[in-house]
Amino acid sequence: MLTDVQINILIRHFIDSILKGCEENRLCGYGLPSDEDALYNALDAHEEKIAEYGEALAFNQIKPVEHIVDELIQHTSLPVDKQSEEYTKLSREVLKALIKVMQIEKERLRGNYENPYDKMLTSSFVSTPMITKEERPSKALADVIDEYSREKISKKDWTPKTASENARIYRLLQIILTNILNVSTENIRLWDRSISIKYSEVLSKLPANMRKKKDFRNLSLEEIYEAILKKPVEPMSTRSYNKHLERVSAMLKWAVKQGYLERNPAESLTVKADYVESQGRDAYDKDDLQKLFSCPVYASPNTKEPEKFFIPLIALYGGLRLEEVCQLYCEDIKEIDGMLCIDINNDHDKRLKTPSSKRLVPIHPALIDLGVLRYWKTVKGLRLWENLQKGRDGYGDAFGKWYQRVNRDFITKNRKRVFHSFRLTFINNLQQKEVSETVIAELVGHSLDSINHGRQGKRSNVGVLLDAINELDYGIDLKDLGIWK
Repeated sequence: MLTDVQINILIRHFIDSILKGCEENRLCGYGLPSDEDALYNALDAHEEKIAEYGEALAFNQIKPVEHIVDELIQHTSLPVDKQSEEYTKLSREVLKALIKVMQIEKERLRGNYENPYDKMLTSSFVSTPMITKEERPSKALADVIDEYSREKISKKDWTPKTASENARIYRLLQIILTNILNVSTENIRLWDRSISIKYSEVLSKLPANMRKKKDFRNLSLEEIYEAILKKPVEPMSTRSYNKHLERVSAMLKWAVKQGYLERNPAESLTVKADYVESQGRDAYDKDDLQKLFSCPVYASPNTKEPEKFFIPLIALYGGLRLEEVCQLYCEDIKEIDGMLCIDINNDHDKRLKTPSSKRLVPIHPALIDLGVLRYWKTVKGLRLWENLQKGRDGYGDAFGKWYQRVNRDFITKNRKRVFHSFRLTFINNLQQKEVSETVIAELVGHSLDSINHGRQGKRSNVGVLLDAINELDYGIDLKDLGIWK
């Protein structure tokens, strides 16, 4: 049986071979009109053919294309009965294809190559494969993305944040393919390596957060891209660029497993970021910390918003990630071997970035002096920060946005210095104090497997961790900050 997908592939290959053959003849000097009269005669001949094929289509007369249809079927090695519905359907599609070919050739004779076929050929060099007996069904790109996303979400492989991020990446992909590259996305099997390369080239020129930029806010992507070609802007970071390519490649790899593609045409397109960019963030320096603890949050603290006072301090003296400290419950502060610790775990509705993130972090004496335990004893609810509500990305959503405003207004304009800089500052300071890399890894929740100190799998006791914490020295005076003393 000849399926609709197989018929579609046959017709695309048929059109492709005729139009490429005609153009190759012209390149060799054949088929070119010798003068104006010859041009008009050729145009008239094409008009007559269009009318002839149109009439045959109107009256379902397939005899004129029978020899073409038989040849196409022969190439597939698929048995098709001449009396079958599939044979008639293929014959009618051949007639439609011949009309399309004649119309394109008419324009080419006039020197006009602005037709959809030549535009697609120029932009993506699409070559349609022949089908075989084992031809698997194909899908439109939008359907593949939908299936892939549904599966990942149903299996909880993606967090809501990742799902939203991927939706934006795949939406941008489809707009680039259809509106900028003029590539059809109706059949994912037509996606080849050249399309992936063209997509990556367009992507590499686009800026980050386009819709947040005043000049681009009300423009379509095509208009934005056209403006960028005339006046280039700073493109998205290598990290963001690679993220787009990795997510697209992951989706196509899944499509290969489903049989929608022969191979992944977007594999290994990412580029290597230089060391500085690959780090993405910078640690704070002493000046930054002094500015932070001199800003209104600490100069005139609000006892009704204790999280704004304590969370940056806990991140600085404990190396915790934003979400780790924002999602804490009161029960997570506990005494272990006579020492007060913060227990980083995934109990209740808490999330961990990696399995190794689960750990105990001793509470630094500076935090105790500043009153964190006194505050803890006043909390009547289950959660340590009662003002923080859980958002799409966790409990740190609103706090992270608030802190970033404080960071830019009072501390630094350096875009690489953000809340995560507390964690980097913590790590850097311990490294400068020559604390064991294994101990540092345990304190910040990094995998011990990558630490070559012969202690893989063996955890340090809390006393060793507290000794390391006590090595911290940022060269700043916090004695006047404690309002919970």
